[in-house]
Amino acid sequence: MATTAQAGHTAAGDTAAPHYSMLLQWDPEDRIYVVSVPELPGLHAHGATYEEAARKGAAFIEEWVATLEASSQAIPPAREWHP
Repeated sequence: MATTAQAGHTAAGDTAAPHYSMLLQWDPEDRIYVVSVPELPGLHAHGATYEEAARKGAAFIEEWVATLEASSQAIPPAREWHP
């Protein structure tokens, strides 16, 4: 089962980060949910529950973007959904 979720900064006063897509997939061998972010190759997280994996994925995105900003690197744009 694969689903997507959106991650980004939403708190008042925060600079808005791109709303990246997260792909959450069940790994039956390890019995965990694995998160990947298509716009940020190599970014993966996992969790015992869907919710934990989504939280970790969102946190990793924030850290990744903060690292890019701190090193003055370009922040990849988020993909937009089109029906």
